[in-house]
Amino acid sequence: FATPLFIPRGDVYRGYDYFWNASVEYRLPLFYPDIHIGPLVNFQRVKATFFYDISNGWDVPTKKDQFESMGVELTTDINVFRLLITSIDLGARFTYIPEKKTGTWDFILLSFGF
Repeated sequence: FATPLFIPRGDVYRGYDYFWNASVEYRLPLFYPDIHIGPLVNFQRVKATFFYDISNGWDVPTKKDQFESMGVELTTDINVFRLLITSIDLGARFTYIPEKKTGTWDFILLSFGF
């Protein structure tokens, strides 16, 4: 379930009295391989998403923090056992956090499109 409070990808939640955020994404299909591995898996489409997230949180009167993250997601639409009418979005995300000068990899199981 999604939280109503958006935290930049790759960062952890911290509580604040006031909080704002913004995000920019660019999504595009890379190619349509339509590869079948027997009756088990069908890889239908490979996609990329480039993103930049920024947030500011502050407590009254003085504490203020800014969070940023940027990165790329590579995902593919798959159909398992050819049983599902819809596909499953599966892939990986690389997130870079400039404040910490670190990058992390995450596994993505995004959605079951209906």
